[in-house]
Amino acid sequence: MHFPFTSGKWQLKLGVQSLDLKDWIQIDSHFQSEIDLKEQLTLSHPSEVFGSLPQSLESQREILSLLIEHLLTYFPQIYHAQGNLIQNSLINKTWQIDDFATNPLALAGRLVQEDFLILQPVDSQYCLTAASVCFPLHWKIAEKLGHPLAMIHQPVPQYQQKLSHSVDNLFTRLSAENPVWRLNWSLVDTPDLFLAKGIKKEGNLPTITSENAGDRLWLRFERQSMRRLPKTGNIVFGVHTYIEPLKILANSPEAAQGLVSAVQQMPFEMQVYKSILPVRDALIAYLENL
Repeated sequence: MHFPFTSGKWQLKLGVQSLDLKDWIQIDSHFQSEIDLKEQLTLSHPSEVFGSLPQSLESQREILSLLIEHLLTYFPQIYHAQGNLIQNSLINKTWQIDDFATNPLALAGRLVQEDFLILQPVDSQYCLTAASVCFPLHWKIAEKLGHPLAMIHQPVPQYQQKLSHSVDNLFTRLSAENPVWRLNWSLVDTPDLFLAKGIKKEGNLPTITSENAGDRLWLRFERQSMRRLPKTGNIVFGVHTYIEPLKILANSPEAAQGLVSAVQQMPFEMQVYKSILPVRDALIAYLENL
């Protein structure tokens, strides 16, 4: 696995790379459990895992159509379509596409491990107009829907000063033929994927020590993809979330030392934002002893 902090350098930047469209969707060993979890969350927390504005409907339809075509092309052993039906043979689940006529993005988000968001220009700013997000990290769809990127990223330290212009430029020049992806990471104290109501603490967490940090802390990675929709011209933002126990770095000493260095260089406010500050000392001590 590639760890984005292996270089040991902390720098707030986009760090996007070209994405081959065949790699748009990722399926891993957690596929079945995560698809099952999405089904459960859709029933137990419907308003927290999906939201949309009327102007997004055409883009929702386009995303679902592109996704189904992609799945049938690259994962024919798992997905099968016939008429109005699409089936996932791994979990023996079949959906009627017409049941999602008013919310196609909701079906898109249930077919794969990725979450999806639609961003479209409103008054010259890209705004969030629809989201199917079962695996959020300390945010809620209802609080972001309809807002521009700058407001959505307001909690991110130095976003306005260091990232806003780069993000705006990226979204302006992004083409349907040349999608991109990037990797984001955070530290969490739970392996749970659904963290819409998570609370960040800034005090000490005495139960996490240098002895147990490897088992009590998890690295949370987001593989974020961005592609422009060919027909509507809006942008679909995909997020595949991965969770790994911190102890996985015992097998990657270079990455472990890179994380130590990155944390030591990280500004205070970013340590708070990434939930590192409460466990910083225990984290560094654990990693240095690997």
